[in-house]
Amino acid sequence: MKYPEQHDYHMLMRMIELAMQAHEEQFDMAQRPYFLHPLTVMQSIADHYDDDFVLMQIAMGHDLIEDTWVTKEHLENAGFSERVVDAIVALSKREGLSYKDYKKQVLASEDAMRVKFYDISHNMDIGRLGRIPTEKDLKRQELYKQFRDEIVVELEKYS
Repeated sequence: MKYPEQHDYHMLMRMIELAMQAHEEQFDMAQRPYFLHPLTVMQSIADHYDDDFVLMQIAMGHDLIEDTWVTKEHLENAGFSERVVDAIVALSKREGLSYKDYKKQVLASEDAMRVKFYDISHNMDIGRLGRIPTEKDLKRQELYKQFRDEIVVELEKYS
C-alpha cells in the first residue's frame, strides 16, 4: 500500500466523521448500527483498491444523499472533490427515478460502479436481514445479482 496524499487522507477522515453523524440514529433490519454498512463497503474498496483514498470517500458516503439529511450542496461546501460528489450523486436514488434509470445513472460512472459492486455484495448478505428471508427478499436478491453482473460487464471495459 502506498501512503495517501495528505489531502485525500484528511478528506477520508472527514467523510467517515460525516457518515457517522448522518447515520447515527439509523439501524439496519437486524438492528445493527447502519453506519457499519458504509464502513464495510469502504473496507471492501480498501481491500481491492488500497491506494485510492478518494474511492474510499465515495464508499463511505454512498448512502448519504439518499438516506440522510446530507445534500449534494452540503458535500460541495464541505470541500469534497467533484469526483467524490459526482459519484455519490450517481449512487443516490431520487424520488421518481425508475430502477432502470437508476441503473443507467450508476453504470455511467466508473467510480459509482466500483462502489455499487461492493454495496450490492454487502446488501446480498442475508444475515443483515435479521430474519428468515421472505419471497420478496429472494426476488430482491435476484435483482441485486443481475445488477452486479451488469456492473462486472461494464467494468471490464475499463480494464
